[in-house]
Amino acid sequence: MKHSFAGKRTANLLQKNNKGGETELSLKLVRQDEVAVIHLLGDLDMEDVVSIRNVIASNVEGGCYQFVLDFTRVQHINMTGLGILVESLRKLRDLNGDLRISNLNIQLRHVMELTGVLKIFRSFKHQQAAVASFKQLSRVAA
Repeated sequence: MKHSFAGKRTANLLQKNNKGGETELSLKLVRQDEVAVIHLLGDLDMEDVVSIRNVIASNVEGGCYQFVLDFTRVQHINMTGLGILVESLRKLRDLNGDLRISNLNIQLRHVMELTGVLKIFRSFKHQQAAVASFKQLSRVAA
């Protein structure tokens, strides 16, 4: 399934059914100027992270290269999911874009520190700070 939301301010992207005790995941993309903020709700498994990667890819096709993943309502992500996020980050950086993360809870921060993921992602306490960091970069480049 292809998702293209360039030009829309807000879009609900995915709703995963709650089957077999799985935690429901939903994604919401909000454009803030040139930055796409993806709000996540639920636990992230490989299938969910692949959906995030596809949303990022379709927005890149639409000309958006700056993304923030808001983990405010995420309790868990598996190792395969982390690997896919790292892959997305590398592809974006190859295109002079970036993927930043915000609002990690203590458990997620600990996992990302142990795996070394926080050494390659820029992480922010708040989603607003992550978005603002792109604007500061634009001012420096100008």
